Amino acid sequence: RATQGRSEMSLDTLDADALLLVAKAVGHGGTYMLSVMRRLSRPCNEAAGLALSNVDEVDLQPWSATVRDVAVISIVKGCPQLTSLDLGYCSITDAAVVTLAAGCPQLTTLKLDGCDKITDAAVVAVASGCKRLTKLDLADCTNITDAAVVAVAAGCPLLTSLVLADCYKITDAAAEAVASDCKHFTSLNLAFCHKITNAAVVAVAAGCPLLKTLTLSDCNKITDAAVVAVALGCPQLETLGLNYCNSITDAALEVVHSRCKQLRNLTLLRGGGR
Repeated sequence: RATQGRSEMSLDTLDADALLLVAKAVGHGGTYMLSVMRRLSRPCNEAAGLALSNVDEVDLQPWSATVRDVAVISIVKGCPQLTSLDLGYCSITDAAVVTLAAGCPQLTTLKLDGCDKITDAAVVAVASGCKRLTKLDLADCTNITDAAVVAVAAGCPLLTSLVLADCYKITDAAAEAVASDCKHFTSLNLAFCHKITNAAVVAVAAGCPLLKTLTLSDCNKITDAAVVAVALGCPQLETLGLNYCNSITDAALEVVHSRCKQLRNLTLLRGGGR
């Protein structure tokens, strides 16, 4: 999908691999023709470059096995209108994300799940450069700590959705920052964040009354007190994931049933988790 843009560029600024990735990721014949037009006259080259500069959504996750920093950096430079970028499981480092943060200020959706080489520095850069961000996926980014989440909460006031599943270094401080600063928040995934306690969940329940989705699977320190706080503080809740939260009892679930009238999905598997 493309939007109207005013910037002009030449396809010469993109390397061949990056150009082909964009053509595939956007997924229609007009964009694929860019790789042909690149070889034609300068006016055609510039026209194709303008078309590329209007691309606003790119999904590179299907080609994650081949995507490296150089391709992402090249794409970012060629697609300044990006609002949505999926880099899930791409083998990239902080360098790619820092360039992305500086070059795509209109970004609203960013998926970095499985990018396990990135550190807090990359996420802090996103928080500084992508002020319009509403959705951020950091699942399986195992180097991420509270500092990154605190920066995002403070720097991205429009944030509504955050995935931190399997970010095992995350503690209550991260969730408390989100609860304090992200007043439009509707979705939070803390699955397998084993350091999360009741304090974090109580803070989210108090600070995020618009919450619709909360996933706490295998947060094994969670007890009834946290679930009751969510039930009382988040009346619009639609999905609640409590798999392997083995301390939860029927008493908490009864409060959820009585207070969360919008609830459609509740998962509560018992067992050892991870």
